[in-house]
Amino acid sequence: ALASMVAGGNYRLVRPHGLQQALFSMGLPGAARPVQVREFTQHQLSEDWAASGAFTSMRVGDPNGALVGIDLDCGTVRPVLINIGDAPRRDMSASIALIGELGGGKTTLLKQLTAAEVDRGSRAIVIDRTPLREWARFGRSAVGSRCQVIDAARAEVSIDPLRTFTGREATQYAHAYLTLQLG
Repeated sequence: ALASMVAGGNYRLVRPHGLQQALFSMGLPGAARPVQVREFTQHQLSEDWAASGAFTSMRVGDPNGALVGIDLDCGTVRPVLINIGDAPRRDMSASIALIGELGGGKTTLLKQLTAAEVDRGSRAIVIDRTPLREWARFGRSAVGSRCQVIDAARAEVSIDPLRTFTGREATQYAHAYLTLQLG
């Protein structure tokens, strides 16, 4: 179906079998180019090349921040740093999404990033609906007395502007918060 769809645009789809992982590592910038690379030539028209302008950067992460991984896609080993707390100063979103399999390390990475940001002077608000209250336990062990745990069922304080303020003031703060969060 895809082959017939692109055939009208002077394209031909061929699916090579095998050696995909080896081909990927052979094509990394800075890597030596062995003879086998010639077997996988992909011709690209000039208008397609120009449309790829958005994908010309090799940079991953931020210039400083918490170490979250190693970038191997550039032929060398480079650290990947994430600085969530600095994003608003650079007019960027401080949001992050982690996607992975069960037990793949998503919560561990979030805890690492949270501890790094709190160590740098930021504050973290975490909503933990798990029965084990793992974030409360983590907060107490990571930052000690600076951790304030609020049980939503028996809350004495609230961060909800519609409960904290009244009337126009509540509307103004809620609107400002949601505008910031939703872009």
